[in-house]
Amino acid sequence: MAAESDARPADRPKLLYVCFERLRPSTAAATHVHEICRGLEKRGFSVSLIAEEAGPAPGWTERCCRYARVLRRGLRLAARNDILFVRAHFAALPLALFARLIGIATAHEVNGLYEDAFI
Repeated sequence: MAAESDARPADRPKLLYVCFERLRPSTAAATHVHEICRGLEKRGFSVSLIAEEAGPAPGWTERCCRYARVLRRGLRLAARNDILFVRAHFAALPLALFARLIGIATAHEVNGLYEDAFI
């Protein structure tokens, strides 16, 4: 994402945004994720997004492989960031636990009903 803050890049808090969903262009999820990233950048964060763009509709095996790829990238990059921002997903649990273990502040974005956060 492009920087829109007046702060020098080294002075800006680094935020890693992780999304396990496929981001298909022109969908609500893709628009939402990119708008959140732009909004965070306008507020002075240096944002790195980990997500996969849409490909063909995946079967179960491909979906699990995508989760593993996103998780692996998130685990590798988490320690280089100040904040972990996760679009809530069950596959994010290992990443959230790792962030807690190494002391990185974590925010989980829950889209849906309030009750969904407790499932």
